[in-house]
This record gives sequence, structure tokens and C-alpha cells, in this order.
Amino acid sequence: MTAFATPEFSLRQRLRLLTTNKSGVGVLLGCLGFLAFDSHVARDLKEMELHSVAGLVGTNATGAPAFEIERLSTGRNRGRGRP
Repeated sequence: MTAFATPEFSLRQRLRLLTTNKSGVGVLLGCLGFLAFDSHVARDLKEMELHSVAGLVGTNATGAPAFEIERLSTGRNRGRGRP
């Protein structure tokens, strides 16, 4: 005996209930799958953006020490108040 096979439900009502329940479970699983996929894609996009920003910061940060070393070695820092 199943949970929905009670004598108070007709065959039509039981079939409608079964169809509604299966459709609801399908929609719920579809939504959960979409949310999982969306969070995965969002994480990948955030990782790519972070990698891009890190590359940009790394590229911009390497020029300043090189320029400072060149400026100190050529003696062009006189009169600027910095050693």
C-alpha cells in the first residue's frame, strides 16, 4: 500500500497528484542544477578576473623598482630630497 493510495482519493485524483509531484520534483531538480551551474560559472569568471588583475598589478609593479634602480645608479636623484 502506498502513501497516496487511500480510499478517499479517486483514480483521477491519484494520477493528478502523482503527475503534480513528479513535475514539482523535476522543476526543483532543474532549479538546483541551474543554481549549481551558475555558481560554478560565476566562480570561474571571478577567478579569471582576479588572474587578470593580478597580472596587471604585477606588470605595473615591476617597472617601478627597475626605474628606481636605474635612477639611483645614474645619479639623477640629486636635489630631489630622496637618497
